[in-house]
Amino acid sequence: MVRLTFVLRRNPDMSSSEFREYLRCTRGSLAARYYGHAELWFDRADLAAGSATPEGVKAVQVYTDDEKRFIDLPRSAHMGSEGAGLCR
Repeated sequence: MVRLTFVLRRNPDMSSSEFREYLRCTRGSLAARYYGHAELWFDRADLAAGSATPEGVKAVQVYTDDEKRFIDLPRSAHMGSEGAGLCR
């Protein structure tokens, strides 16, 4: 499993309440999100296979373009790690 963790800083053009609302209502279905934090888990093989397709490339571009609207990307941080994932 691959885990991507993001510590998000709000775009200064957006109020705190707008930022929280956007995360919860617009982006909330994409990942478990909390105010200023996002964590995504992927199976390594699925991530590699999906990102190599035209649909995967387009999806990454759509999400990246959207993030520019509400995240102060230069002041935000992200990191990746590998782990066993969650027990089922």
